[in-house]
Amino acid sequence: MAHSSDTAEYITIATLGDAVDFGDLVSVHRDHSVAGNGVRGLICAGNDASVAIKNIDYIIIASLGNATDFGDITTETSAFASCGDGTKVLIGGGYVGASYVDTIEYVNAASTGDASDFGDLTEVRGYLAGLSDGTKGVFAGGEGPTKSDTMDYVVMASLGNASDFGNLTRIKTTVGQGVSGD
Repeated sequence: MAHSSDTAEYITIATLGDAVDFGDLVSVHRDHSVAGNGVRGLICAGNDASVAIKNIDYIIIASLGNATDFGDITTETSAFASCGDGTKVLIGGGYVGASYVDTIEYVNAASTGDASDFGDLTEVRGYLAGLSDGTKGVFAGGEGPTKSDTMDYVVMASLGNASDFGNLTRIKTTVGQGVSGD
């Protein structure tokens, strides 16, 4: 079972070694997602034990220290995915109460504030992976009423509903993560 924590750690990718303490989050939680813009790292919502929370924390990546309150997502969601393009951070899908959702919300990473509606995924699901190449944001896999091999994409620069990107080679049955480069 995953445990809730308020600990933030970091590694220096250019060198081998263990993680080091970065600071503390604003609140104790787990099952959050992360994204950023190269200056700020956003730790988005999640849950504390079995209670979903709405808050978004942020850290300044270049300096060690505790997180600061950024704002809130619109619903108490867990099991969602995030991705960013250097300007926006998107938060897609998730699990609210006893239901999966298809919502996509966004915040502007350079300024604090609450999330706004971006659009919808092509199907309701949580426990999905999110990634972006700076132009498209992709939400992949997860589960809803059934396990999903669906990949959706959005154009990060504009608001709107997701479109079909394709399918994973197999149905994803657990929480996944994604990464992309330029």
